[in-house]
Amino acid sequence: MKSRTSHLIHLLVWLLVLTAYVVVLNGLPQAPGLLLTIPAGLGGIAAAQEWSDYLTMKKHAA
Repeated sequence: MKSRTSHLIHLLVWLLVLTAYVVVLNGLPQAPGLLLTIPAGLGGIAAAQEWSDYLTMKKHAA
């Protein structure tokens, strides 16, 4: 089971990868639309799942 910090780190990694992917593809002169849309959509879903998992986790009582 992942910790809250682990969920946040995975979310940050997903967002960085998605940003880098979009920046690289936008630099290409002839990037097909599906090449940009499908992986970005799948990465967005994975990032949303990490955020959802983070929000549903209970904080440890200190």
